[in-house]
Amino acid sequence: MRAVRGIARGEEVTVPYFDEPWKLHFKPFAARQLILTEMFKSPCLCSLCLKGSSSDEALEEIFILEQTLTSNWKSGTAITTNDALKLIQLYEKEGLEAFIDMAYGHAALAYGAVGDFDAVILYAALALESLSWRMREQQPDNIILQQLIGNLRSQMKID
Repeated sequence: MRAVRGIARGEEVTVPYFDEPWKLHFKPFAARQLILTEMFKSPCLCSLCLKGSSSDEALEEIFILEQTLTSNWKSGTAITTNDALKLIQLYEKEGLEAFIDMAYGHAALAYGAVGDFDAVILYAALALESLSWRMREQQPDNIILQQLIGNLRSQMKID
């Protein structure tokens, strides 16, 4: 087990009981509670669920930003680094650091689009690190990020 953010004294540490917990964490509060109460016969008391339905708006915003950052590459609509940074902030605000690799990946792509390759390397490395919290090193996403970082460093002659 590994902590993905600082833990305050007295804060309860929770562990997901699902193979793909991100599929549940991004559902609205009422849906999460219904599923978990049916499965475990008690409500969830993780930090996200303790916020109740007040987290639903932020989760919806995360969903919309991810859709925008994913689909707009194809349509040619402008994607800003601010969108990617806002996504990272929302993950952190909602305590979803265990799943933040996608947000870091979007930031790497957005900074690549504006030619800031130092930021690309930074956010690709952060994505790789956060992805390693829940996946083995030889997973396809990890390999792609490792290659991206290596290619950029060699082109920029960075060690």
